[in-house]
Amino acid sequence: MNPGPVTFPGIAMLQNLRETISYFFFKRRLLKKMTSLYAMEDPWRSRLLSGLFEPFFAEALGSRSANAKELPVLDAGGGEGLMHQALGAPELYHLLDIAPSALKRAEKNLRASGFRFIAASLDDFRPGARRYGAILFGSVLTYLGREKHPLLYRKTLMRLADSLAPGGVILLVHPFYNTREKAGLESLGAPILENPRFERVLRRELAGKPQSFLCEAYKRTAE
Repeated sequence: MNPGPVTFPGIAMLQNLRETISYFFFKRRLLKKMTSLYAMEDPWRSRLLSGLFEPFFAEALGSRSANAKELPVLDAGGGEGLMHQALGAPELYHLLDIAPSALKRAEKNLRASGFRFIAASLDDFRPGARRYGAILFGSVLTYLGREKHPLLYRKTLMRLADSLAPGGVILLVHPFYNTREKAGLESLGAPILENPRFERVLRRELAGKPQSFLCEAYKRTAE
């Protein structure tokens, strides 16, 4: 009698543990890098580039349901909040970033009762289900270490996707310098697209100097 293949649940647990430990040190290096970059104001040239994204943002945000339009917009990894105007200047705006210095600048420049500034990494943030009507990941997914930490990358992205209300949209912006780099970005949104509750509603390539940008929008269509 053939007992069948032998499985070892502990191996998967060990792999998860190794990835978690590796990600801990990865995130420490990331915080150090972001802190260094934000020693100067607007290191990503977001103020200059924001107008490039306005038509894409407007079209994607316009596809939201009426209920989703009443909910806050989350700028996930949004730095100094320089995409607020490009997002249509939402009155309910939550800015999340790992770099405290960036958030301090944002708090100084953006003042409104409907604004919230959250100092946390994307993987630590626990917003709750159906909290937001739109989420922007503006040039941040490439910094989450997907190649070395695929399980944590997927878990983080889908946890934040679950905080989107039905009828809401997720906006992805990926910078690239050449076609080879662009090809590597095609699968960054795969965890969202593989979820039956979401569909991709927009995809645009925006030419910039020296970078260009791949922009995608995913809409949550069901509970």
